[in-house]
Amino acid sequence: MSSPYTFRVPEGRETVRRARRRVVGVARARRYPLDEELMCCLELLASELIMNAVQHGGGPNEVSVSWTGARVRVEVSDIDPTDTRPEPAGPEDEHGRGLVIVDALADAWGRRRHRLGKITWFELGPAAPRATGARAC
Repeated sequence: MSSPYTFRVPEGRETVRRARRRVVGVARARRYPLDEELMCCLELLASELIMNAVQHGGGPNEVSVSWTGARVRVEVSDIDPTDTRPEPAGPEDEHGRGLVIVDALADAWGRRRHRLGKITWFELGPAAPRATGARAC
């Protein structure tokens, strides 16, 4: 695994856009072998996890980007230890789709507790798509 590139995300929704672009920038600068479709997926999935951390987890939040040897791995930490599950949102709901999207598009994802809360992570790579179907970012 490559050494992680880690950065803090200040509180505030306006910081999510900058943070997700930074994740993609790290992947490009480190020349991770992801095509444009996967870079778009990377940006989307990073955005979902970072937004969840900013909205629900409280600060300080940290994002870590690394290469496992086969996939890019993004970890987002927050101070909320609550273990939420992806559940389908209703047709009129404005929120609640983030983890469903991550579950559908990531090659793998999960969460674990850490000293101050939790870390939610996903992996995305150029290998074959998940058995549940092709990726469509």
